[in-house]
Amino acid sequence: MTSQNIPNKILNWYDNNKRDLPWRKKVSRTQKEYFTLVSEFMLQQTQVKTVIPYFENFISKIPDLKSLSRVRDAKLMKCWEGLGYYSRARNLKKSAKQIINELNQKEDIIYGPFSADTFFCNNYAKYDAILAVYHDQGLIPFKTISFGEGVNYSAGLPIIRTSPDHGTGFDIAGKSIADPSSFKNALKLALNIYEARNKIL
Repeated sequence: MTSQNIPNKILNWYDNNKRDLPWRKKVSRTQKEYFTLVSEFMLQQTQVKTVIPYFENFISKIPDLKSLSRVRDAKLMKCWEGLGYYSRARNLKKSAKQIINELNQKEDIIYGPFSADTFFCNNYAKYDAILAVYHDQGLIPFKTISFGEGVNYSAGLPIIRTSPDHGTGFDIAGKSIADPSSFKNALKLALNIYEARNKIL
């Protein structure tokens, strides 16, 4: 099996074996984005089978992003009651408010959130940039798609940080057979960012 065939085989397996989950229902794009946001927060450190009834109840009481951004804290906590890790609910509302406020002030065309298990099939190629909120949601499919060429970039830091799209290959260390392409790309990107920032300053 060639490395180019691995992503397609993984995606084909997913299409044939994926579970029927309430946040994967065929709904409008806006609803899909909201369902994904809520489910991703609920699924942090919580099993899928536990989340399902809480998700369905939550969506029935707080059906969209605007409702979430305006919901009273007492109602929010009641809808989350029993799921635990209540800071997730507060951060979910905070995220909704921030999304609404920023979109009202800007003219950027922004889509999402998307479920990582389907987004990286073909949709990712339609966008100029992709923001992954959690490490494994973005980095695993990114490595699968662009292994050996991609660059990992950490935004929002006071320093410039780039790195290859792979970890240390202990099994080939010292054998002079490692592919340096990703390292070279990471170094070039860091230099380009540095030059661009200096031009702005």
